[in-house]
Amino acid sequence: MWEGRATPEEDERARIAGDTFATRTPQFARTMENATLMVEHMKLRDFDATEMSSYFTAFRELTEQGKLIVAPAQSADQYLAAHAELHDHRTPPLIQVREAKAAQTAKHFEAAANSTAKGTVVNFTDYAADEAGYPDYPSKYSFRRLVESLDADSYARRLKDDPQFAAAIDKLNNDNT
Repeated sequence: MWEGRATPEEDERARIAGDTFATRTPQFARTMENATLMVEHMKLRDFDATEMSSYFTAFRELTEQGKLIVAPAQSADQYLAAHAELHDHRTPPLIQVREAKAAQTAKHFEAAANSTAKGTVVNFTDYAADEAGYPDYPSKYSFRRLVESLDADSYARRLKDDPQFAAAIDKLNNDNT
């Protein structure tokens, strides 16, 4: 591989392995000097450039010898601030549920508002005292029905014995004329 006989597939796998190593090892400072030292060391030791373990071994050996420039130590917050690809931009599930509920509520109220007829006019009609029925108000249907259902003897007896019934009959007769 180091003598220039690597296939294009091996070259691509070696590039991917080197990039993955550099990404996973925050102590490795990504400089041209460090990259050149790593490649030369791997070439001298005949490490397989497509294997991640080769990069880790070369890094360990070179740092023990003090040849590599190591990246300065960072706190977790500093590391996170320096690597934007690690920031989580997803919406938490509880917030998603809350937003979905608010959207459904708004949709419901919009549909309700579109199908509701609203009015600001109130009409009030004040009718004169209406007749409610026997015995004071003989124009009601129930009283007329009562009168029609009575036979002649019952009708005559009620006129004679019940003065309110007689007054209601008189009123009914006056209204019909």
